[in-house]
Formats: sequence, structure tokens, C-alpha cells
Amino acid sequence: MKSKNTWLLVFFAGALFAFIYFYESRLRPPPPVSLAVLPNLQIDQISDIQIQPRDQFEIRLEKTNGVWQMLKPVSYPVQMPAVRQFLKSLSNLTAHARLGPKDTEGRSIGLEYGFDSPRDTILLQQGDQPVQIKIGATTAQGDELYLQVVGTTGIYVVGSEFTNDLPANANAWRDSSFVRLQTQPFDHLTVLNNLNNGRSMLLVRDTNTSVWSMVNPTPSPAFSSLVNYSLDRLQNAQISQFLPEDARNLADYGLQPPLIELRLADGTNDIRSIQFGGSPPNDTNSVYARAGSQAPVVILPLHDISIWRENFNVFRDPFLASMTAEQVTNIGSIECSGPDGRVNFTVYRTNGMIVDADQQSYPADEQLFSLAFQQLIHLRVAHPYLTNDQFAVKDIVPDSALPDYGLAPNPVRRYTISAISTNGAAPIISQIDFGGPNPNAPDTIYARRGHLSYDRAVYAVSNSDFLNLPSRAIDLRRRAIWRFDATNVIRLTVSTNGTSREWEHMSPYKWSIARGISDQAAETQIELLIRELGELDADYWVQRGDKDIAQYGFSDKSLRVTLQFRQNPSLAVSLVFGSSLPDGRRFAMTQMEDNQNWVFLYDAKGSAHLVQWLPQP
Repeated sequence: MKSKNTWLLVFFAGALFAFIYFYESRLRPPPPVSLAVLPNLQIDQISDIQIQPRDQFEIRLEKTNGVWQMLKPVSYPVQMPAVRQFLKSLSNLTAHARLGPKDTEGRSIGLEYGFDSPRDTILLQQGDQPVQIKIGATTAQGDELYLQVVGTTGIYVVGSEFTNDLPANANAWRDSSFVRLQTQPFDHLTVLNNLNNGRSMLLVRDTNTSVWSMVNPTPSPAFSSLVNYSLDRLQNAQISQFLPEDARNLADYGLQPPLIELRLADGTNDIRSIQFGGSPPNDTNSVYARAGSQAPVVILPLHDISIWRENFNVFRDPFLASMTAEQVTNIGSIECSGPDGRVNFTVYRTNGMIVDADQQSYPADEQLFSLAFQQLIHLRVAHPYLTNDQFAVKDIVPDSALPDYGLAPNPVRRYTISAISTNGAAPIISQIDFGGPNPNAPDTIYARRGHLSYDRAVYAVSNSDFLNLPSRAIDLRRRAIWRFDATNVIRLTVSTNGTSREWEHMSPYKWSIARGISDQAAETQIELLIRELGELDADYWVQRGDKDIAQYGFSDKSLRVTLQFRQNPSLAVSLVFGSSLPDGRRFAMTQMEDNQNWVFLYDAKGSAHLVQWLPQP
């Protein structure tokens, strides 16, 4: 029984092998034919393309210096990638079958295969050799087309998908970019706004700094970043629809006269005019436009050009310092002066030092200087004047009227920002003058740009922004009081009310009483106290010197901590504690590197143990 089953299995295996062999070699359909339709087509040698869609205008393109240009039905730039993709599809085109003379014998080729009235006729000029292609009817299956290369025998059967790269009409290949602004440099931009009673604005760009200035209606710095952004939006605007070439009744589109017109010029040489009209019916999100007085009418998305419809005030620079990125990088110093014209301080960015009114120098706090620097260059014109109707308190203020605003003979405060000194000269980059309070807008004060002779406006700025700016040299002084390691301290002396106590530092966390009433000292707490003192920072500098220090709670009975150091036992530093404020901060005083006492506030809540852990004498 077992032998019989084995022979049956062998028989079936052999039959299966025979079936597979017979099917693979005899019955399996042959692989599909793939015939190159245009094997000799050289894309880089094609200089002219003509496409004649059925019942439409002829499309003709010509290549000059590697750039394709549409000649018919209109002269217009084309989408280069679309043209390249079309030629690539033709060069890669393959046929599934080729019908020879025997296959078409007795048939009307023009009628049955659609070549009497081809769907598209394509004529390519390759060197001095023309290549003509006719696309005929679809096959019975509906997913293939008959194609004929004129001058060769046979009819090709090709997949219809290659026609996806054929333009449905001329507009499909027209460049959808509305305008190319980089092709011709310009430095004058005039905006005519017939939506705003025909007012005009002239912006001029400095060719050295690329900074825009407003010449009219109000001479002032322009908001260069916004002007450049708006031009970029215009440059990147894409045409959503081309209107027929016979659309010449411009008044129907709000283009005669245009509602908005941009005129670009290079000095006195006019470059081009860009015009915007109204919106198409039932489409308020689009606008009619022309990229030149002879250009066709197109439709653009409104959001790409809406900024040019705004009141001209949006193009005025809201930042009073009005500096370029390069100027910001090149800042060397900031000077602050008061109402008497005397310089309060100068802080130098290059060496990080402050020079006060008495010509005393001390190190600036890097973070505080950076903060003040950022506050100055980002100081903005305040509301409510940042509106479409009014940007400044007054646009033109003669010098004789500046005292009315507290801006003359000397302003209440002046900040002068200068460039890094070269050859002993430090050019002024920006000057901001602050005046008196503005009674017409609470919580604002008057201000002006003192470095720009053409900007005669008086602005309003937030009073809180003004108060945040440093007005004293010590506002920018480095906040670090001491920086030392606790292991370097050899002696701690605490005194108050005429008595004192000393501890000697034997080793880490080991202190021995040297003088005073003996008791058990909290050695760990003393060690931690010294560590805290080694990193003590001022929260706010109050004053330099000993004048009227009693008002801060200092007297000969004040609590005093004195430290001596291992490297120089004769050198001692002291910290004297004054009174406390309701907000938890406390006055303290110490002698700094200039041998002057400096009064400061520190955060007593955050470091309460500085006093709590001090063993009282």
C-alpha cells in the first residue's frame, strides 16, 4: 500500500512539471511590444515647437539662447519645466503596436484612424530637420491613441497618458509668474492710490545700504523690511487666470484709470508700470491686474497685492532707531545724556566698559547691556498713533516748536548710538530724543529721531517703554558683587553694635571660633553662607558713594560681614547690611574695585539665610 502511494505521488509530480513546462513555453502570452516612436529625437537640438490643437489657435514656441518663448497665439514667456517635460515625454514615447501596410490595407487611414482631422498636430524643428507628428483617434478600448510620424510608414498605437504633457491651450504653458522684478534694477517706487483720493507715495532706495526712505507724502524713514516683503509677495504672485487677448475695455476691469498703480524707475528712467483694478464679479478674493501698460489683463489672488491698497502710513518705519541689520552689527557704543545736555554715561560694546559722567569706568553687565540695546533698537511708535489716519503726533514740526514738546533746547533724555570707531571717528547711526508727557494720549511721551534732518515728525512712545531704558551708568553695571571659592576664605568676622566674633576656616565645613563669646557654631551653615557670598549678585544698583546712606538703614551699628583670604590675608572685603523693603529686598553695601562704597539691593527672600545663618555677636 505504501509503495502504491509513492508511485501515485511521482506520477502527479511529473504531470505537474509537464503542465508548467508546456504553459511557460507554449501557452503564456508573449511580453508586450515596446517600440521607440522617435528614436532619433534630440531634445537639446530642438529650436522650434508648433502645436495645432483641433479647433484652437496654433501654439508656437521658439528657443533663443536656451530660453523658450511663446510666439503664438501671443508673445509671452513660457513655463520652462512644462516644455522640457513635454519634449522628454516625446523622446521617451513608446508604442504598444505598429500597424504596417498589410494591417491597414483597404482602409481609409485618414478617416478610420483620425488623421484627416487629428486631435493635435506637432511640428518640431530639430536642426534643419523637421519632425511632424499627428495624434489621431482613440482605439476601441479607449485608453490608447493612433499616432503617425509623417514621412515614415506605419501607424503607432500608444498609451494616451503622454498627452497629459500636451498643453490643453496656450494658457497652460504661459508663465504664471505675474512679474519679474529682478530683471531690471530700480530704486524709485511710486504708488498711485485712486482708492484713497488719488494720493501718491514715493519711496526711494539707497543704492549703498538698500534702505528705503519715504519722500512723499511725508518725508520719513520707510519700513524697509515691509517694503521688501511686499515686493517679494508681488514677485511671487501667480496668475490664476489669463483673460482673452481682446479684453481691451480696461474700464470694465477697473484699470482705466487703475485703482492702484506702481511705477518703478531707476533714477529718472522709467522701468515699468504695474496696475491693479477691481475684483471679478462674485470673486472678492481676486483682482484684475496688468504687469505693464501693454501687457494682457490677468487675474491675481488679492492677498498677494492687498498691501498696496493700504494707507501709506503702513510703509513708515515704526521703529525709532531705524537701523539696518548691518548697522546693528556695527554698533560700537550707546551714549545717554540728560536735560542739561551732560552725558550721563557711555557704554562701549567693544570692551564691555561703562564710562559715567565723572569719567569713572567700570564693567558693564553683558545681559543688561544686551537688554537695553534690544529695547532701544526695537522701540516703536506707540498707539493710538499707529493707525491708518495718523502715524505721528505731528508730521512736520519746525525747530522753533520743539520746546513745546520738551524736545529743545535739550531733550529730557537722548540716546546716541554710534558705530565702532575707525581712525578715531565713530559715526552716529541713530539718535532718539525723548521729551515731555503727551497730554492727548495718556501713558505716552513725545519723541523724535534726532539724527535724520529730513524727518521733522514728533512721535509718541509708551511711557513704560521709556522708563525701562537705562538712565544711569550704574543701571548697566555688572551685577556680580563677589566671585570667590569658599575654600579660599580663611577668616569670617561678624560685627554689630560695636561687638564682633571671628571664625577661622580650618577645612571644608570646619570652622573654629577665634574671638568672641564661645558657643557651638553651626559650622555647616557658616560654610554654606560663605559659598552664597562667593556668588552674590546685586538685584539693583542704588548708588555709588556714601552720600545720604542713612536713608538706606546704614549706621555704625549695622551688621557687617568681613572676609579674609588665604592668598592675601591682609586683604579683607566687607558687606554691610541695611534696611529691608516690603518686597523682600534688602539694602547692602560693599567697596568695589574703584575703592568706592556701592549701595545695592539684593533679593533677601531668595537668600534669607545670608542673615539668618549669621551668628550674632
